[in-house]
Amino acid sequence: MSNCISHQEIAKVLHADHSEYKMGTLVYGTYEEIEAWCEKNNMFVDRYLDHVNTSTVYNTAEWVGTGLADPLAVTVPFDYEKTRAKGTFNTRGVNLEKW
Repeated sequence: MSNCISHQEIAKVLHADHSEYKMGTLVYGTYEEIEAWCEKNNMFVDRYLDHVNTSTVYNTAEWVGTGLADPLAVTVPFDYEKTRAKGTFNTRGVNLEKW
């Protein structure tokens, strides 16, 4: 299965005792990755969600995928000569050196 953005699912998961995961944190990955992660962590999917704003996902959701990189991570400027990001960025894409 591909790890591209079009194959990502977003889910609300619950612990086996029906309590919320990390105060309602959503998880995302492919369908197979979410199901495997839930089984491994003794959880289950309460519901799969549609039409979740991307900024909501990268601010409040946790990637449970197994690919090389988080497909919904915020992109940042890249310096190809130095082979690193142009600055120090947090998970929301804010350049910490700017402030």
